[in-house]
Amino acid sequence: MMLWRRPVEVAGWSALFFLVLPFVVKKLGGNFADGVLIGTGVAIVWYTLETLDLRCETSKLRRETARQNEITVRPLVMSSIEFREESVNDGSW
Repeated sequence: MMLWRRPVEVAGWSALFFLVLPFVVKKLGGNFADGVLIGTGVAIVWYTLETLDLRCETSKLRRETARQNEITVRPLVMSSIEFREESVNDGSW
């Protein structure tokens, strides 16, 4: 259901901006053109904010991809430390 959430949300807001808003503006004393103009302005602001969000997400993804590529190219160095017990030399061989 998550796949259809965003398109349904966009369709709902678009219907509100371009179908309901002109009638509300006309009821308040304006005309349909004013309602469509207001709806267009709101849609432009909404589009701008969505685009800004997309650019921020893309920027984060690019930084993460660059970091992962850098890690992939680096040589892998592994080391280990082993502890051994050695006999104590008390002078008697």
